[in-house]
Order: sequence, then C-alpha cells, then structure tokens
Amino acid sequence: TYSGDALLALTVSTVGEIIGNLAFTAVAALLSRLLSLRIGTVGETLGIISLLICGGRFKVMVDLFLVRFMNFGVFIVILIYISEYYDTSIRGLFLSCFFSFGRIASLFVVIPAITLSMNYFWFIILGLAVLSSVAALISFFLQIETKDRAID
Repeated sequence: TYSGDALLALTVSTVGEIIGNLAFTAVAALLSRLLSLRIGTVGETLGIISLLICGGRFKVMVDLFLVRFMNFGVFIVILIYISEYYDTSIRGLFLSCFFSFGRIASLFVVIPAITLSMNYFWFIILGLAVLSSVAALISFFLQIETKDRAID
C-alpha cells in the first residue's frame, strides 16, 4: 500500500500533467513547436535536478508537479511535431511508435512519488535527470519549425 504522502504527491503531479497538456498545446499553437519543445525539455530537466536538492515534502510535491507538467507538455508538442513533420505514408508508424514508447516512459516519472521514502530515490531521480538532459540536448538539434507548415 502507498502512504498518504505518496498518494498526495501522485495526485498533485497528475494535476500538473493535465494542466501541462493544455498549456503546452496553447503555447505550441501560439508560438513555435521547437520553442515549446525546448522550454519543456529544459524545464523538465531543471525540475528533476531540483528534486536532488534537499527540501521538505511540499517542495518535492511542487517539483513533481512541475516535472509532470513539463513531461506531458513535451509529449503533446512531440505528437504535434511528428504529425506535421513526417509524410503521411510513414506518419502513422512514427506516431504509434512514439505514443507507445512515450506512455511507457512517462510511467517512470511517477516512480519518485511512489518511492519518496525509499533509499534508492536519488538513483531514480539521477537517471531521470540524465534522460531528460539528453532529450533537452536533442531538442536543440532539431532545426525544422513545423508551425504554419503545409501538411503533406
């Protein structure tokens, strides 16, 4: 069973995911897909690194909220980007692969909320920080903006 703190952290961070979906959809529509992607991946990385800094349970819940806010926001922007970037002949394959991989990977963002009191919490956070940093770095190598681009 989960403790009350873990369930509260999970609930709060899930709300962050819902709000992140709406916020990043709006930002991607108004500004730029690449800018949204870069803001999200860098923000997620900073949020995960912030979890490594000592703080109380409230700070951890705020950090988890922000991490999942950014995580799901990035997920939405990538779906938009793939839809606009790839030709229709392979778009479905890329979307289904990304969606499957992305949803499985996003489950790992919940792990810190569940393991708040466990000894290996910091190893999980460090692993998430490394993965998020790689995603942020990759986002800066993407050069093609798809906003206002005609879809094939």
